[in-house]
Amino acid sequence: MRTVRAAAFALAIGCTAVASAQQSVDLASISGRVTDATGGVLPDVEVMARHLDTNITSTVMTGADGRFRLPSLRIGRYQVTVHRDGFRDSTRQLTLNSGAAFELTIELSVAAVDTQVTVTATTDQPSHWVTSRANSTTAGLPGAEGDRDRRYRSHRTAPVSGARGPAMGLGDGTRTSPL
Repeated sequence: MRTVRAAAFALAIGCTAVASAQQSVDLASISGRVTDATGGVLPDVEVMARHLDTNITSTVMTGADGRFRLPSLRIGRYQVTVHRDGFRDSTRQLTLNSGAAFELTIELSVAAVDTQVTVTATTDQPSHWVTSRANSTTAGLPGAEGDRDRRYRSHRTAPVSGARGPAMGLGDGTRTSPL
């Protein structure tokens, strides 16, 4: 009776070991290190692996040594995206086969700095300003043949009570000048 129990126990353990071994063959892993352009390690970088067939993602952060590990991934096609603020994202595509263990070295470059300047102006003009068309300001003046002379001349018109012109700088040839 003891022999039968021992044989059953050994069979159960053997089946479990075979199932575990079979499962590890159906899985793969990705590990690696993230550095900057100088070769310095980058901690706290997000590394995301997306299985392209199922859209399932696995995400880890790099450690203080810049290393990461994504274990127990299903076999198939993956998109690996590495992100850290202040750096350009890096994306790679790879295919994991049964039992594969990829070791990646990923270098991130510093992102370009975008500067945006916003200028705001009001369209209200003082009542003593009047508007005249650029073409009409040169009519009948000496040297009015070409646009090249327009930028060197100033033309003032007589004040008109309560006159207001359109907003400055609309590109319609309208100019306003104080009197």
